[in-house]
Amino acid sequence: MKTFAITHPGLLREDNEDRCLSVELDGGSVLIAVADGMGGEAGGGLAAQIAKDCLEDFDPYSPEPEAHLLSLMQNAHQEILRQIHDTPYYQGMGTTLTAAFATENRVHWAHIGDSRLYLFSGTELRQVTEDHTIPALLLKDGEITEAEAAIHPMRNILLRFIGSKHLQVDTGSLDLREGDLILLSTDGFHAAVSVETIVSILSLETDLEKRLESLVREALKEGGQDNIAIVGLEP
Repeated sequence: MKTFAITHPGLLREDNEDRCLSVELDGGSVLIAVADGMGGEAGGGLAAQIAKDCLEDFDPYSPEPEAHLLSLMQNAHQEILRQIHDTPYYQGMGTTLTAAFATENRVHWAHIGDSRLYLFSGTELRQVTEDHTIPALLLKDGEITEAEAAIHPMRNILLRFIGSKHLQVDTGSLDLREGDLILLSTDGFHAAVSVETIVSILSLETDLEKRLESLVREALKEGGQDNIAIVGLEP
């Protein structure tokens, strides 16, 4: 399998509170993740780093990968709560986290927040995970359109994240076929770049690294208003 990870602070911020992970594991499996920290310059970066660090304890031989990912995310949650308790300065600190463990033909994932996991297969880009935001709920219920969700005044307020009062994580799995691409991204990317543009770039480029670099350039061209993190995986 091929993986590539790239992150950029964007054009308006000096600090980068996004983190990405791409690790090759035993047996040819791979663990990838993106995290988008919140809570100010110090707290957001720390929260995302805690989430990333906890995933480094992942055991590729776990018989239940999704439950194992959930357990590691719970560890990150407890560590962030401990940091908040010990240092009141970090009050409000938290992070999104979208992680995926991939074998040759299967991907197991765990997700919380508004970072995303996409599957690009053929010419179709499918968002696998759900955003944990109010606009996403309204969109799912058919009360607003995608265009309205993109500019909703509460689009940046998370209903679920690591470090919130109650931890509620989504998990799942999907088949991975030759020619597929798994794409993880933080909202600094997918809030800036349309699905049509993403599909166009992924369809034109064939090299994984060039694909992701082109995606980042497109987000910067659209203003680069937030930190950006993207991880790609091909079987």
